[in-house]
This record gives sequence, C-alpha cells and structure tokens, in this order.
Amino acid sequence: MKQVDIPGPLGDSAVDILESLPRILLLNGVEASQVLETEKVVIDSVLQPRFPEWVAGEPLPHRVIRAMWLYLMTYRLADEEKIDETSIWYVMDELGSALRHSDKPNFRVAPFLFMPDGTLDSALRFSSLSI
Repeated sequence: MKQVDIPGPLGDSAVDILESLPRILLLNGVEASQVLETEKVVIDSVLQPRFPEWVAGEPLPHRVIRAMWLYLMTYRLADEEKIDETSIWYVMDELGSALRHSDKPNFRVAPFLFMPDGTLDSALRFSSLSI
C-alpha cells in the first residue's frame, strides 16, 4: 500500500482526503470507514519519515545530491532517431513525493506524455494515478 504523508491538493484533513478519493480503503494503514466515522483530522503514518542522514562536516552540495535520490524518479523514452531509450529524470509535486512504495500496493502512479504536435518539444508531462 502506498501512503500519503502530508495534506495537499486533496484536502487538509484525513476526512477531506478520503472524500476526494472515495475508492480508497485505507489511509496510512487505518480503514477509511473508521476515519470517516470518527472524523479524524490527522492519521499518523506507521512509516518512518524519509529524512536523509547527514554526515558531520559534509558540504551542502553533497548533502543535496545524497538527499535527491529519495525523491527523483525516471521514465524512459524511445524515438525513431535513437535505438536506445533515453531516461528522463523528474521530481513530483508535494503530493506525489509523499507517495511511498509498497509490496502490496492499492494504486499505481505512471508517467503520461501528451504530445499535441506529435513531437517531444510540444510534450506536456503528467503523472496518472489509477486505483
């Protein structure tokens, strides 16, 4: 199961988030029906925070480079000019960055590329969440 750590575009409380996503059965490990009945505002996550570990005396650029791997994602594109696929690096917004991997997922997020002119230069990039 993937979990949402912070409020965002879906709402400022657990009830708001569940009302925005009516097909979600669990929110941070708590059954959605229980959250709605008790009108909970915050659901504490059972996951440990994803904070990078700092090394004393480490320069700031090195800290940033080590921390970015917690949030960077990639997708690959292939076109008629290149035989090999090209990796594209990206960072999702605050909601997408709060999603976590699970061995028993209940939804999926996939990159979506819309090319109105049929070229990569005109491409609009989205992340699609499906339940």
